[in-house]
Amino acid sequence: MVTARRAVRWGLYGAGGLLALVVVFRVAIGIYLSTAGGKAMVARQIGAQIGMPVEVTQVQLGLFTSSIGMRVFDPAAPEPAHAEVLGVGKARADVSLFGLATGSVEPDWVTLDGVTLTLHVAADGKVITTLPHLSGGGGGGGHLPSIKVTGGRLTIRQEGRPEFALQNLGLSVTAAGDAVKLAGAIDDPAWSKWTVTGEINAGAKTGWVELSTPDGPLTMDRLGSVPFVPPSVWQSVQPNGRGAVAVKVWASPGGSVEYSVDIKPAAAALTLPDASVTLTRVTGLIRVTGAKVTLQDAKAEVAGGSLALDGDLDFGADPTTVALKVSATGLDIKQLPPEWGLNRDFEGKLKGNATISLKIFPDGRIEPEGSGEGLLTGVKVLGFDSDDIPIRLRKTGKKLQLQQQKEKADAGRGDRGVVRTLVRCAAPRPAQEKKPADPPAKKDAPKKDDDGPT
Repeated sequence: MVTARRAVRWGLYGAGGLLALVVVFRVAIGIYLSTAGGKAMVARQIGAQIGMPVEVTQVQLGLFTSSIGMRVFDPAAPEPAHAEVLGVGKARADVSLFGLATGSVEPDWVTLDGVTLTLHVAADGKVITTLPHLSGGGGGGGHLPSIKVTGGRLTIRQEGRPEFALQNLGLSVTAAGDAVKLAGAIDDPAWSKWTVTGEINAGAKTGWVELSTPDGPLTMDRLGSVPFVPPSVWQSVQPNGRGAVAVKVWASPGGSVEYSVDIKPAAAALTLPDASVTLTRVTGLIRVTGAKVTLQDAKAEVAGGSLALDGDLDFGADPTTVALKVSATGLDIKQLPPEWGLNRDFEGKLKGNATISLKIFPDGRIEPEGSGEGLLTGVKVLGFDSDDIPIRLRKTGKKLQLQQQKEKADAGRGDRGVVRTLVRCAAPRPAQEKKPADPPAKKDAPKKDDDGPT
């Protein structure tokens, strides 16, 4: 007869034996997975989940959690072994020893530390790097764990421009119905602090990611490396300073990648080479969408006065087109660019409104069109005070120039007549042939006294 004491003793023996078996099995599996064959087995399991080649660099096993280091490669690259897309210094997950051994790799959570993501983009903006597919979310029918990324780095290499890189990326990825939501932050000394949001639907092959900051750098050494934005944009619009920036990238169902960049300068400078002018203390909205730049409610200071601008610059058209509406107040004409065509003998302040259209050809030719009306106040011509002078913007030859409205100026008298005279005096005069001087008149000879000397 088996007593209760004996049954307990046998139970303890069995539990101890089972524990010993688990320990032995864990050690054996740990030893196996640390070998090349063991790492290859884990790599195959992960590769099957993401649909890309994987190399496992390290494996650490636990009874309830495990961690690995790995590298993911682009299978479409000419040399996949040298085309790393994703690197993970250490990945931890709630994958048990037995799950790894039996091939059941479906964790509920994953943490990724020291992640590097490298993307290659063609010159036309098409992403040519193969990306991992998600087995969960987006209607895939599988299980997507919650993912947390720390110490991440994003590198984008686009043909024809400097490398774009962001470091110190923290990100969380969670499943939400048919979509996957992204949320996180970037703290990069070169780019300031950014917030990351996004949503991806793998089933529909759509999604978007937005990076935003209230105070980012607006300098050409930074902006010139931003992917997707055509270089011609920064050749014609050159910010310098700081401001709020929001960059949004999204994928359409057709597979094309589109983007927009919203810039709200915080009293930054903006150089417009095609207009030969640099604006200061710029505010408003500068929106870059594809190859198009939109200025919305933009205000700036130039030549001691102020400008308000609205319009579009389309760098995708051939030729490039520019359409602007400009309002000016208090511009010191002595400080305006010589290319604007104002008489340098004048002094005064310019105010007015204009509509300007430009066609900019690849060879540098510019065909301008436009019109506008204005008024020159506080006028001095060659140091003489004068009344206000009406000004108009007209096309002269192949240039737009500011000209005096003669028909209005001629309507007045007094000082306006003085202005016209001084302008004529200041203008270069055509050379005239000198007429030969008349010969000196002959002096009459003294008359002789008929009577002779007395």
